[in-house]
Amino acid sequence: MYDQQGEHEVAAKVRAKAEEYRAEAERRGLLLAGE
Repeated sequence: MYDQQGEHEVAAKVRAKAEEYRAEAERRGLLLAGE
């Protein structure tokens, strides 16, 4: 059985984690650029 709700929850978690990694990469990039 296909769980539509579960798919949406997983996708939302993946997107949130991707945003965290992107924000972290930007912070590190700014730190490196500032050195």
